[in-house]
Amino acid sequence: MEGAVTQLYGGTAPEAATLNGQYLIPYGRIGKPGKETLDEAEGKSLWEWLEEQVQKYEATNNN
Repeated sequence: MEGAVTQLYGGTAPEAATLNGQYLIPYGRIGKPGKETLDEAEGKSLWEWLEEQVQKYEATNNN
């Protein structure tokens, strides 16, 4: 029954427009990101790893 509450809240609540950059979690609540998501070095490392993973498939599809 509560399956769409979070999406409905995010799309229709007037105060939701002020939540830029925040997370909505079930059921229509504000969530906080984990501290590791704010670590720039960790983010850079993840981005580089993801680029490597994508390049493997790009090389395969170009042949």
